[in-house]
Amino acid sequence: MEWTKRRATWTDLLAPALSPALPLPEHLYEAVDLLKRGRSYLSHWEVDFLRGIMSFRVLRPAQAETLGSLRAKVNAALEIDL
Repeated sequence: MEWTKRRATWTDLLAPALSPALPLPEHLYEAVDLLKRGRSYLSHWEVDFLRGIMSFRVLRPAQAETLGSLRAKVNAALEIDL
């Protein structure tokens, strides 16, 4: 095998598989941010929703609307706590 002659490591072999082919969707970052900043203001269902959408490449309109509602809820709660 070619890679054994070059003494490639597992990291060398898996590097292409570990690097994302496409940029990560924006809603992934938003879901992580909402979970970090507002977890104490979210219901169990809302936390599960945010975790669930993290695996999607594209959100359906209803999911995007729910994400917007959660963003507004967390932002409002954080403003009140100031």
